[in-house]
Amino acid sequence: MEEDVVAMVQAYRLGRLLGQARLPPREVWSRYVHAGGTVGEHEVEAYIHSALMLPAAERDALARAANELTARLGLVPAPSSGQLWGRIRLHPETRPR
Repeated sequence: MEEDVVAMVQAYRLGRLLGQARLPPREVWSRYVHAGGTVGEHEVEAYIHSALMLPAAERDALARAANELTARLGLVPAPSSGQLWGRIRLHPETRPR
């Protein structure tokens, strides 16, 4: 369950960063693929819009690509999954029992 929450937060924060930077997802995808990423452009778009879950390694690679492209803009970077683990507090009603 926490993995799902981490994935959703990562997707949201990546989408927010791209919006603030006015950076199209295609540019992030291109940088990500150039660095060895294997997920297709449409899947990346779906992930950014929280319509598709990706494995942590792919999410982290996308965050790195976006952060490299936006580093000089002074924006809050997209987090890696490791930065989020243990920091997300679930509301008591949504915690697993």
